[in-house]
Amino acid sequence: MNAKPDAVHLFTPTTLFICGGLLIWAADFLIVYVVAAIACAKGFEALTVSGLPLVALVGTALTLLAGIGTALLMRIAIRRLRATGESDASVRFIYCLAGSIGALAAIAIFFNALPAWLLATEC
Repeated sequence: MNAKPDAVHLFTPTTLFICGGLLIWAADFLIVYVVAAIACAKGFEALTVSGLPLVALVGTALTLLAGIGTALLMRIAIRRLRATGESDASVRFIYCLAGSIGALAAIAIFFNALPAWLLATEC
């Protein structure tokens, strides 16, 4: 009588998949601002690499990584959504929700990078 649950319906992986975009954004937010805070605390805010401020360079690199990770997550969600067809409404909802939250997280990741790109680092 005990059937093995489908991998899609397990709570923890499903929740992590749905919230993946927000988790990537939160990690990006934390690391970008910690790097900026450390640079200000240690006096590295004026340090440049190839003519670019170090804080802006690190922030841009982290933003690109976070954007790529979120795009991959959204691609997986869209691919699985298309593959499910009309079969199960709850499974379609999970993939649609993961893709939508990923899109919102991508916008938040972009806004994370704006201070590093538009403002000079002043502590």
